[in-house]
Amino acid sequence: MMKTSLRMSVVAGLTAFLVSFGATAADADPLPFVIGGSAQYDINSGKATFKDGDTGAGDTSVKNTAEGGYIQLKAKYHIDNANGSFVEAVAAPRFRFNTGTQTGQNQGDQYIKFGKKAWDIQLGRFRGIDLFPTGSQMGRDTFDDAPTRASNITSPASATYRAGGLGYMADFARGRDGNTGGARTDGTPVQGAAHFNIGKTKVELMGGYGESSYTDNVGTVNKTTLLRPVVKFDTGRFRIAAGYDLLQKDYTVASATAGTTKTKTQGFGITAGTTVGTVKANFNIAQGKVKTTSVTALGASSTDSGNKMTSYGLNGSRGRFGAGYMHDKTNNIGKQDTFYAAYTVPLMGTKDASVTFSADTSKAKYDSGDQIKANLLKARFDYDF
Repeated sequence: MMKTSLRMSVVAGLTAFLVSFGATAADADPLPFVIGGSAQYDINSGKATFKDGDTGAGDTSVKNTAEGGYIQLKAKYHIDNANGSFVEAVAAPRFRFNTGTQTGQNQGDQYIKFGKKAWDIQLGRFRGIDLFPTGSQMGRDTFDDAPTRASNITSPASATYRAGGLGYMADFARGRDGNTGGARTDGTPVQGAAHFNIGKTKVELMGGYGESSYTDNVGTVNKTTLLRPVVKFDTGRFRIAAGYDLLQKDYTVASATAGTTKTKTQGFGITAGTTVGTVKANFNIAQGKVKTTSVTALGASSTDSGNKMTSYGLNGSRGRFGAGYMHDKTNNIGKQDTFYAAYTVPLMGTKDASVTFSADTSKAKYDSGDQIKANLLKARFDYDF
């Protein structure tokens, strides 16, 4: 990536903070200030077909061709002190082409991190260790999990299923979330993580808490709690990670007998992979469940243990080509199979620009007898500066 780098002296405002690490500004190396960014433009074209399993009267199909993408700017400060401590700050606002705003996981990282080689503390908006990588093609993840969770192909008949989605990827508490249509957290909980490095093993203790009120597809949320401990072992050629994922929401439900509702989504994820030269491969499995507890104003309570959600996937890449498969299942609702592939080539021979052509095909079968088939083609243009 081509970037502009400037070497600057330590600003006076950091001096007091660095003293707490046992180092003054004079002990530290000059502070590097890096500015960069990227632009991404997508052209999506797909078709989704819904088949009514009851009477066939509701059979329908929807075609969609649309653009997408964003421009992201990134500024990063990083200082290494003579005593082995460091301070790092990153701001990477991302602006969508279609809205001009940044929302939810469309936001880039915005955090401050400090510590030493053996440990560090990270605070802000960022994403934790991925427990279900779908396979990045040349550093770009082009996979769209149509039809039940993709927003660029819609079918009115499938809206009920899309509300909860099928399967589970152990990412409800992974962070950098926001306006996701009520699937995870639409508020702004305080988020942080502690990292511990022991040889080739990394431990990430991630969590979040917020009392910002917002409305999702269940009701009005007044409290959000996240917890996600993960352990990862990586030798370079072989890697494996496992972790626990928890998102809890507390609601205030307005009704004639106003009470409270609490939903707890929790589960685990395991991923293993290998890299040999330009060949990469990953295998993932995750399982979770949503538990809902409601208490009326009169004290009566009820609990729904929810349906078990399971996903597993296999993907790999060699050089510019990548492909993968995913199976998603939610007990008592349905299951879905998805195949996807992508190929990346340089754009006009430019080192920092590329275009990725990708395709995926997906079929979902529901216990009600309904079926959804979806096919999606995408061309993604990327430029790093």
